[in-house]
Amino acid sequence: MAFLPLALLTVSTYANAAGNDKAKAERAAIHPVTTPRELSAWLARVPRTRDFPADLDPTLRAEGGTFVVEMSSAPGCLPCGDLWTRLLRFGRSYGWQVRTISSSEALLRSGRLGLPWVSANYAGLLRQRDQDARNAAGVAASRNR
Repeated sequence: MAFLPLALLTVSTYANAAGNDKAKAERAAIHPVTTPRELSAWLARVPRTRDFPADLDPTLRAEGGTFVVEMSSAPGCLPCGDLWTRLLRFGRSYGWQVRTISSSEALLRSGRLGLPWVSANYAGLLRQRDQDARNAAGVAASRNR
């Protein structure tokens, strides 16, 4: 399975740079915001990418059926809502599937990636064929119960 974590790459990098100090990694993963104003300030810490390759739009449109963007969420999570808005816009613009996964599935995915699990939000990119294989395995397992 090919997973590419979107929002959590910095957590993994931070954890490795800190000598896998769990407390520091957890602090890096927690979204310390409760208001839209705090969210804007929190997001402003990250430089915006403004220079994109000329073929980015056609490339993203061409890969729309290849990948699935998956995300879990939590009620009242301001960063989750912001990311959902952006991911759904991305999905509509480029024809990518964006779907919800449960927090228990997100916990498993985070563990497989070696990421700390400190909340209920996770975003990742999965190849469509891996998702199709997982769905087929789930159907077969449920028939054998």
